Formats: sequence, C-alpha cells, structure tokens
Amino acid sequence: MFEAVCAACESNKDYEPSAWFIHIQWLYRLQQSGYPFEKDDLDIEEWLGIGEMREAIEELKAGVK
Repeated sequence: MFEAVCAACESNKDYEPSAWFIHIQWLYRLQQSGYPFEKDDLDIEEWLGIGEMREAIEELKAGVK
C-alpha cells in the first residue's frame, strides 16, 4: 500500500531545473571562474539571480537550511 502512495508523491519525482536556473547557474560559474563581467553586462534580474545563488550556496556550506 505504501509503495503506491510513495510512487505518487511529488517529492519522489526527479527534479528538472528551469531554463532560468540553468542560465543563472551558468553565469554564476563564469563569474566564479574569473570571467570579467562589468556592471552593465547583465540585467538586474541576472545580477539578483547570481546573488541569490551565491547566498544559497553559502548557506549550504554553513549548514543552514
């Protein structure tokens, strides 16, 4: 019985990142590897996305959920 319930549970589904997340992750990796972004190279949403990713990674490193 539990197998049927667990199979239908949303948390058991494979996570598929959004196109936006993949884009921000790519920009973050470029920045981390030293790519020289200037302030006008990205729009505000991209800069904020990179900042949010950085904060989330720092929280994970610190063990905060």
